[in-house]
Amino acid sequence: MLMTRVLSALVLAPLFLGVVWLGSPWFEALFALMGGIMAWEWSRISHRGQFTASGQVMGFTLSLMIALTAILPTVWPTEWREMTREEVGLAAPAPATDKAAESAPIGPDTRFYGYYALNPLTGGEIELGRGRVGPGVFGGPRDELTDANIRDVSRTLALPMMLWAGLLLVPAAAAVLVLERKNRESRWWDVTGLLYLGVTLLALVFFRAAAGWIPFLGLLVMVWATDTGAYFAGRAIGGAKLAPRISPNKTWAGLVGGAVCSGLAATLVLLARDVPPQAQALIMVAFVVGALVAVVAQGGDLFESFLKRRFDQKDSSHIIPGHGGLLDRFDGLLATAFLLVPFLVWLFQNPGPVRLGGHSLMILPPLTGTIW
Repeated sequence: MLMTRVLSALVLAPLFLGVVWLGSPWFEALFALMGGIMAWEWSRISHRGQFTASGQVMGFTLSLMIALTAILPTVWPTEWREMTREEVGLAAPAPATDKAAESAPIGPDTRFYGYYALNPLTGGEIELGRGRVGPGVFGGPRDELTDANIRDVSRTLALPMMLWAGLLLVPAAAAVLVLERKNRESRWWDVTGLLYLGVTLLALVFFRAAAGWIPFLGLLVMVWATDTGAYFAGRAIGGAKLAPRISPNKTWAGLVGGAVCSGLAATLVLLARDVPPQAQALIMVAFVVGALVAVVAQGGDLFESFLKRRFDQKDSSHIIPGHGGLLDRFDGLLATAFLLVPFLVWLFQNPGPVRLGGHSLMILPPLTGTIW
């Protein structure tokens, strides 16, 4: 059994991390597939082994919703438009994306362009980038900026597009209630599963799109450190049970051990970003954030254990040899998404570096446009 678990981890973990590194559209494609599988597992739990019509609605909705987050930025209305010199401001030349353009002189023949997209929240437009053509600048602004600004469209519009995609949850929840109108025991659990999985998966996709692969990897490291620390601390120390009726094997020692390991992991991730060692305030904040992630992740684990015990199911599925189902493996990561939602919305409303103890840390890459 242990060898099976190890082999599964050795094969699947690099594949998952590779997709995290690749980003869009591969990341969204993987999470769309995972959403469908998790809906299938949730339906099998709440209906004691059966995959019902409501489960099919859940799976289709989650997969479509996440797929839309990758499709919408590629088809979203954008345009290049020439800007006047007054709009640009000659005292502050428009930013360029390569060294040749950056060092090129601004002369009377230099032409400036803005790259704009439709604002999905207000119906207006937002500026995503600028380019210029003139002496010493080779090629047009499209050649220089298109690839960079496709990424900017994805990041700048990530939140509103995911809000639009999330609206699919409303008719899907109504459909589930209609399909399960004769099954009062399961229908509200199915709606809970639809909303729980929908919100958490969208938040994780949003986090990857907005923050990039390194912060997402940092979150994974914290969750995995939580599982490792909780397991070894619980085995070595034992002691009082955390929630004996829900998960008899979990202990308070495991909770503390997981929090400490996650806090240390968060601190190491922070130090890996070239933060000055003397920035004690940032280091302490990183440790506290890691510990908080651990507590929430273990809460997600307990929630899934409660769900399975409520319907007398041991595992969500056996799709991962030696590990069970996706819900069994990603329950902690899903729960941490509830921390990400308010945090990321706050960061988007307050762009720029976070200042703590006289030191600054840029958590999100700077955006060229803003929707707020």
